[in-house]
Order: sequence, then structure tokens, then C-alpha cells
Amino acid sequence: MGKVDVKILSYKSPQRYAVKQTIKAAQNELKQKQSRIEIAIEEVKDLADLIAFSILAGKEARMKKGINLALSDADLIELIRIMLDDDEKGALAFLKTHFKGKARELLEGG
Repeated sequence: MGKVDVKILSYKSPQRYAVKQTIKAAQNELKQKQSRIEIAIEEVKDLADLIAFSILAGKEARMKKGINLALSDADLIELIRIMLDDDEKGALAFLKTHFKGKARELLEGG
């Protein structure tokens, strides 16, 4: 079984909640497909920890690998829609769209 550690970094609760719900919905969709991936979600909301992550970005001090994702207002609205609708397929599609190639780049040393 593979394990993915996800850290959601945001000072604002609504953004963390929307991202967390989307990840959970995608995880449920993967479980239905007999996937053997375990996803551990950690919310980072303490200002000191957020500052530490921003200072250490790209270094192995806190995270071995990281993906930065900039979302437009429309993307955030879509995340909220997915969450409100419990749209598991939409969540998986959202992750595939916004993380396309990023995880592979990390695995290949990017």
C-alpha cells in the first residue's frame, strides 16, 4: 500500500476546509476503485509553522518534497462546489487537472 502525506498550509480556515474536503472526496473515489493508496492529511495553520514552511520551502527540513499550487478565484469556487456537492468524481478530476505532471516531476527529481 502506498502512502501520501498531504500538508494543507493556510492561515484561513475556509481554504483549508475546501482543500481537505476535496482531498477526502478524491480519496473516497480511489477507495471505490480498490486503490491501495493511504492519504494522511495534516492541516498547518499556526502562523509560526506557516512561516517556517515558507522559509524552508524546497529544503528537506520539514518536507521531503512539496507541490505549490496557485488557484484562481474560479478554482477556489470550484473546490467549494465540489465540497458542497460531495462530488467525488469532480474532486478526482480537479486533482488530476491541477496536479497533472507535478507529482511525476517530483518522483523524477524535479
